Amino acid sequence: MARPKKNSGTVEAKQRISDAYWKLLETNRYDQITVGMVVEEAKCNRGTFYYHYENLEDLVDKMLEQCILSDNALSDTILALLSNINLRQTLTMNKERFSHIALMIRQGGMEKVYVKFRELTLRMWTEFLCEPGEKLKPEAQMIIEFFANGAAGVCSHLENERYELDVDEALKSRFLIDAPRFCLQEVCQAQGVGKEEILRKALAMKACLDRN
Repeated sequence: MARPKKNSGTVEAKQRISDAYWKLLETNRYDQITVGMVVEEAKCNRGTFYYHYENLEDLVDKMLEQCILSDNALSDTILALLSNINLRQTLTMNKERFSHIALMIRQGGMEKVYVKFRELTLRMWTEFLCEPGEKLKPEAQMIIEFFANGAAGVCSHLENERYELDVDEALKSRFLIDAPRFCLQEVCQAQGVGKEEILRKALAMKACLDRN
């Protein structure tokens, strides 16, 4: 695909495409949205769309990754749970991301959210727990997948109940805080890596991501 002309505002166009999709999702089911609808709403042409994305599925994948990973969201959450540092701030920052994920669940994209969240969680844990070229042990992977599916299920339940996350209430909930920490403990044990080593790697990764 030829690169759009420099004066065509490609960065702005990419943001318009993303914004257009979320706007369309407010009134359309996940499986009803088309590329044509997106480019019409974004006021750009198909060439610009296909310069940035292979297809609609690629757009959705990248937008979900943005929701889950942008601003180090997933790694910061793991770090906050491990260290109990900035937990309130981390939950407050991630509250805004929940609205887009919840919208996709509500409009029929629950399976997509489940698959992407599981994929990204496994990727993040592999970086935390494994040396280059090393794989997660089967038991560790099973625990991570179980927890990732459970976390996505909680999002789905909260969305079905139209529940708006209250950070203060979440911090008081032993389940919402203790369950992830229990998962962290079990994963570390299954992989044979200590909590201190995970915390060290998490801090190093955060420092690297912050520099970039």
